[in-house]
Amino acid sequence: MKVFDFRNPNGAVEVKGLTNAYRILPDNSIVLLGTPYTIVDQHSWESYYKNLKTLTDQSINDTFVFIEAAWDPLLISTPECISHLAAIKEFFPGAKVAVLSSQCQHWFDNIPGVIYYPSFGIIVYDWPIFQTRSKRIGCLNRHNSPHRLWLMHSLLSEKLIDSDRDVFSVGFTSLYDLTAYGKISHRVDLDDELKKYPPQIATHPDNFPNDYTINHPAWHTAIAVVTETRPGNDTLISEKTAKAIISKSCFSIYMAETGYRVLEELGFEPRFFAEHASETNIEPIKEICRQFDTESAAMDYRQSQIHKINHNFEWFSKGPTLGPWYDQYKLKFQQALECL
Repeated sequence: MKVFDFRNPNGAVEVKGLTNAYRILPDNSIVLLGTPYTIVDQHSWESYYKNLKTLTDQSINDTFVFIEAAWDPLLISTPECISHLAAIKEFFPGAKVAVLSSQCQHWFDNIPGVIYYPSFGIIVYDWPIFQTRSKRIGCLNRHNSPHRLWLMHSLLSEKLIDSDRDVFSVGFTSLYDLTAYGKISHRVDLDDELKKYPPQIATHPDNFPNDYTINHPAWHTAIAVVTETRPGNDTLISEKTAKAIISKSCFSIYMAETGYRVLEELGFEPRFFAEHASETNIEPIKEICRQFDTESAAMDYRQSQIHKINHNFEWFSKGPTLGPWYDQYKLKFQQALECL
C-alpha cells in the first residue's frame, strides 16, 4: 500500500507508515490524501490534477485507488463527486477507483464509486485508563465550529451547566466560518454574543489537544455530551463518538439522525435518551441538563443504562483488534469493492 498526501500545492508527497486508518484496505492499494474532496476551499482542482499527472507520470498505479474523504467532511456535491471520480480514473488505467467517505448518508445512498468508510472504528486508540467517575455532564469542544459555540453559549447563558457540577471546555477564538451554518447564524447573532466570552472556558485547562485518549475528566462524568463534527445532513462519526464508547459513557450525540442509524447498522446501541440534538435543534441536550440537575440523579440514570454501555464497549475495537461491529460492515465493504 502506498499513501500520497496532496496538501502541499507543489506536489504529492508519499507518506510512510500511515496505514492505521487504512488497515482494512487491500494491500494492492493507493490512497490519496488531502484532495479537494475535503479541502476544496484551500487547494484548486487545477492544482490537484496537475500534481496527480506528475505522480502518475512516474508509473504509480495499482489494483485499487482510494480518494480519502473518511475523516473530514466531503465538501462537494454528489454530481461533482462523481464527475471528479470519472476524471481521476483516467489517470489510473485499469485500476478500481473509489472515494472513501465518512458521510453517514453514504451508507444508505449506494452511489457507485463512493464507499462509506467508518474510520472512527478502524483507527487504533490508546488502551483506556478509567478514572473514578464524578461530576454530572461532560462536554468537550476542541474545534470551534459554530454549532458547538451556539450550544455552549446556550447552555452557559441559560445556566444549564456550570463548573461546580460539570466538566466542559470551549474556545471562542480562531473561529471557523460562522456562515457555514446559516440556519444557526440567522437564529442567533453569534458574532455579538461570543464577544462577551473570554478566549477559552475550560473547567480543566489542557491546551485543547485533539487526541485519541480518554484521559480528560469529561469522559468520566455521568453523562457525556458529544458534539460531532457536522450536526446536519453531512453528519459524520468521528473519534469523539468512539471515545464516548471506549470510556463507557452514557452519551448523547449532537448529530443528524443518519449518524444514529449508521451506529445501529453497525450493531451499537446509541440511544440512551428519547431524543437527540441535530442541526439547529439543541433542545434535547438542554432537557438532559434540566432533567438530571444533580450528579447523583445523572449517575443513577447512567447505572440504569449500564447494559447498553457495556454492550457498546464490548462491541467496539480493542486496540488493534477490530470489534464485532466490523463483522456488520465487512460484507457491505467487500460488496462495494466488487462493484467497482
